[in-house]
Amino acid sequence: MSGGQSPVSTDDDRTIAALDRDFFQSSAMIRLESISNFAQSTWKGLMIVNGGAIVALFTLLGNTTVIVERTGLWWAFLLFSFGLAATLFSNLTAYVTQSAYWQQDMGGAWNAQELMHGRAPKWEKDVRRSASLGQFFEWVALISAVLSLLAFLGGSWCALQAVTPAGSGNASSKAATPTSARTL
Repeated sequence: MSGGQSPVSTDDDRTIAALDRDFFQSSAMIRLESISNFAQSTWKGLMIVNGGAIVALFTLLGNTTVIVERTGLWWAFLLFSFGLAATLFSNLTAYVTQSAYWQQDMGGAWNAQELMHGRAPKWEKDVRRSASLGQFFEWVALISAVLSLLAFLGGSWCALQAVTPAGSGNASSKAATPTSARTL
């Protein structure tokens, strides 16, 4: 037993322990649903901001006469595209994560069934492998999502730099066009 608790000895203690187990299991299921909802919202948000940023840059290019610094604009497109790809990759690895955890749970269920019939569990190795695989891809999904967010922030900074050339705060710099800029 964990946490230094001693085993229960009376029927009342067993009943209370069963009620506690049921409470914690239902609480865990509610939290699991919340985690899933937060993850889906995060992926949708990352898809919208990175994809929307690409559309916004195309819109800017097609409908403005602003002087745009090409290098910054290309970096912005590249980072927003990377952010979009990282979000899609994060979704894919999250699918692999859930598949591995499903296999872990099924192996655990089959092991429990073997124990119910008085036989030794046959799927312990598979359960451990699936758990390790799930944990690995869970981290890959999380890191990919964080990289997507960082790509959005970096792309936003590059886009801002591309449309606001250095020294744009005074009137004399508006007449000067950087060598790598073009008028649209």
